[in-house]
Amino acid sequence: MLTIYNNLLAEEHNIVDQYELKSLIKSLSTRWIELVRKCDELTSKYDAQYRAWILFDSELNAFRNQILSEFEQRVNKTVSIDVSKVFDLERINTLLNDLRVKTNVRFFVLKILSFSFV
Repeated sequence: MLTIYNNLLAEEHNIVDQYELKSLIKSLSTRWIELVRKCDELTSKYDAQYRAWILFDSELNAFRNQILSEFEQRVNKTVSIDVSKVFDLERINTLLNDLRVKTNVRFFVLKILSFSFV
């Protein structure tokens, strides 16, 4: 009798474990189905965002190229190509000499003023 009772107890544990296993499989199955559904939703959202980004990127590149082209045309129209006018060394030297003279005059005036207050 004790052997039968022990066998029944062991079988009861197996049945309980199987019920828990069955419940766990059902829970995992439900979670998996929910995960697949969410993935499908997110995939469609991702695809829509990716298409929008590609469209935005191409529009941005076209706009940038247009602006750069217009800027280049403006620069070509306004800037003279004559390099000798841009790098007129005599004019640069004249401006530097004028600047030196002005700073020397200011320095001289400041020295005179500092001596007069002493």
